[in-house]
Amino acid sequence: MADNFIHSAERMRDSSNILHLNKDFHNSCYMAGYVVECYLKIFMNFSLPIPSSNPRSYGHNINQLSADLYYAATSAASASAYRSYIIDVHTECNNIINTWNPIKRYEDNPNAWDETMSINFHQEKEKCFDILTKMTIDNVI
Repeated sequence: MADNFIHSAERMRDSSNILHLNKDFHNSCYMAGYVVECYLKIFMNFSLPIPSSNPRSYGHNINQLSADLYYAATSAASASAYRSYIIDVHTECNNIINTWNPIKRYEDNPNAWDETMSINFHQEKEKCFDILTKMTIDNVI
């Protein structure tokens, strides 16, 4: 069965929102990072010259995935149809890109991702999710 990144992004977004509302900020941040990961991996389903066409080969390395995607999107002619949907997550989602790592779910410090970070993560994941919604409306995905 193929990975379904749009449905995964929807589930992770919903979970992140519920966790944030219930003041479980650490796990809210954890789920929010997956929304950005799914957003990036969706582009691997298109004909872009990304070094690896297998999303699983990136694991949870959203830094490498975003760098490869951004390079492909800005340099390849085949990416022109998708450029308007690709944001620079290093700028638009810098908290997630710089501090999200799924291994943090095992940390003893549940305040590693606190309320302020959860608010930032929430805003950043929504940027990606808004684009996924637009891509759905535009019938791209």
